[in-house]
Amino acid sequence: MKRKKRTSKVATFEKHPHNVMAPNPSSRKGSASMKRQKVLLQIRPGSMTDLAAGPETGMEFYVAESSKGLLVILENSDAMPINKDPIYFCLEDLLQGVPVPDQKQQEPTLIVHNAFASRPLAVQALQTVLTISPAYVGTAGAIPLIAKVTLPVCTMFVRYISSPTDHRFNPGTKILTAGTYLTSQLDRHHADTGFGSVGRYALPLPIPVTTVIEYTLPTGTDIEVGTVAPLFGQAGGGVEIKLVNDTVAHQGFTYPLPPY
Repeated sequence: MKRKKRTSKVATFEKHPHNVMAPNPSSRKGSASMKRQKVLLQIRPGSMTDLAAGPETGMEFYVAESSKGLLVILENSDAMPINKDPIYFCLEDLLQGVPVPDQKQQEPTLIVHNAFASRPLAVQALQTVLTISPAYVGTAGAIPLIAKVTLPVCTMFVRYISSPTDHRFNPGTKILTAGTYLTSQLDRHHADTGFGSVGRYALPLPIPVTTVIEYTLPTGTDIEVGTVAPLFGQAGGGVEIKLVNDTVAHQGFTYPLPPY
């Protein structure tokens, strides 16, 4: 008896658009998160030396024009562009509550010009040149330092800064540069932490102050005195003192300041 030859059946699938495997959405979930993380802009040492030769905008900071538009710059070289920036942490990020980055980066081609010599001048530039949230510059602006005093005796003042050394003091000549801002011995008792000092002296970038330096100014030194008005989203309220002329000063003790 002849056996029937068996033929094996091979399963085949009909080609159909619906049978084509779609890309897994999870494979693209990282595309948004792969967006480059911003870094904190750092000003080059040469530019910081140039800034220190001129006046500060307020104690521990400068508002300066640059090739990237307006910048706020701290004594430790940390900076923040006021304009929107794709690489560097900027004002828009700050107002959105983005944490200040730990990673820092210099931009070799950045050109920094002279800083504004007072808060009112800086605020005027911020309000007229750019459209900025009132939460940052306020509506009243900044109040000038209206009291002018010639010291009748040698007097000690202090500076709050975010670097271990003061770029505005020349240890060789003992000159403290004109346009340097300080505060009084009495007011220092109200600013005993780094973050507290950011608020009391209305600093433009919420990076805690790290250092307090004592300076004794001689009899006959001309100063301007006033109150730090609310600004840059900070309460203000501290005493701010501006040195009118280059002055031979005695630099005293330097104290570390805890952040909180």
